[in-house]
This record gives sequence, structure tokens and C-alpha cells, in this order.
Amino acid sequence: MNIPLLGASIGASAALTAQIVSHWLTKRREKEKNVREIYQKLYAPVILDVISYFDIATNFRKMHDIKDNVSEQTIQENIKKHVANNLMYASPRLLNSLHNVKKNDYYEDFSDGESMLRELEMFLITLDELLKHSKKMEFFDEDFKRNIVRYEVLYIVWMASLSFFGSFNVATQFISYNFYFDKQFSNIKTFEKVNNLYYDKKTKVGRLKEFFCKNRKNQYKRYTRAEFETLLTFVWDIEKDKVEFNRIIDMFLEEIGEPDRE
Repeated sequence: MNIPLLGASIGASAALTAQIVSHWLTKRREKEKNVREIYQKLYAPVILDVISYFDIATNFRKMHDIKDNVSEQTIQENIKKHVANNLMYASPRLLNSLHNVKKNDYYEDFSDGESMLRELEMFLITLDELLKHSKKMEFFDEDFKRNIVRYEVLYIVWMASLSFFGSFNVATQFISYNFYFDKQFSNIKTFEKVNNLYYDKKTKVGRLKEFFCKNRKNQYKRYTRAEFETLLTFVWDIEKDKVEFNRIIDMFLEEIGEPDRE
């Protein structure tokens, strides 16, 4: 046995292994640094704003509970401005959503809702992309993750309400009754169900076009009452609260002049 040659081989193998491990650790540190930077630059400054915007805009006793100097419009604009100023960190999905929101700057909104639907969707996507990004590193504990999922569900229901009532103000008033919702809806399974239902082709693409394109009403249909109730069953025990649920729906249909809407 050639001892010197064996020793040299072992030494070369050890050196190569050390280089491979060193390279792997360097790449890992770079990846972690990139993940942390995206979180710190893009998401961290607006997480609480996206959550606060929902809480303030849909507060059931807004005039009583919210301070006079608090402006939901200011929070809304700050979120959009921050995302626009940090596009280098945004995912393609979030970038596309912001592009849709920017259309509000040059397209007229004759619908009482299209522009707001785009913005609500951007806030939803911001939360969803944040949650996906957080899986790369443990930024949050389980309680905060559940809280993010809770607001994802609430934003989808708000968007669905807008697609049903056709009025942003009425949809916002309706979602302010979310204290009726089942307190167990803050889970990923519920989010996946309402998300899949809302983004179904029938309820998203076609209905979104009809909702705001007056000359295409015969081709596209808004949410029916039955479809809206189906989505709400994932967050609200309608059977138990049937009388109160119908009263609230009928009250807002009356407000938009569609008391017999089915």
C-alpha cells in the first residue's frame, strides 16, 4: 500500500469536501440574507397597515370607535405607495396586482366598485405573498400566521360582497357584520375553500367583467344570492342565524334598490 499516496488522496478529498460545504453554507447565507431583505424592505413596513385598513374601514361603530384623526384613505395610499416604491422586491403576482391598481389612475370607474376591487385584491395578495415568503424563514409564530390567514379570508369575503351588492359602500357596511362569523374560520382550509370558490372562472373572470362593463350584461352575470350564500357558509353558520342573516341581506338589497334580488 502506498501510504503517501493514500494520505494525499484523503487530504485532497477532505479539502474538496470542505470547499463544497463552504460553498453550500455561503449560498445558504446569501439566500437567507435575500429572504430577510425582501421581508424587511417590502412586507414588514405594511403588514400592520393592511390589517389596520380592514379593521378601520369595516368597523361596525366607526364613528364611535375610530379616532377622528385616523384616515383609512391615508393608510390605503401609503400601502400602495410603499409597494410601488419597492417593486424590485415584489413577486410577479404582486407586481401584476399593482399594475391593475395603477389602471385606476387613467381609467374611469363608472361602476362604484372596480377600482376598489382591484385595491382590495392587491391587499389580499400582499398578505398571501407574505405568508408564502415567511415559509422560507420563520418570521412569525403560529398565532400571527393564523391572524394573517384570518384577514385573508375577510378580504375575500369583502371582495365577494362587492361582487354581490355592486356597491363598495354597501359591501363595506355588510362586512362590518363580521362579528357574526364563526370564530373558527381562521384556518388555512377555510381560506383555501373561499379562495378557490371566489377565483373560480365563473365567479371571478366573467363576473368581474360583467360587474363593471355595462354593455356585456347578457354575457356575464353577477353573484346570485345562492352563490353568495354558498361562499358565506364557510365563515358564517347561516342555518343557526337564518332569520338574522336574511334580515341583513334584505336590508342591504333594499338599500341598493334590488329588494327582490335572487
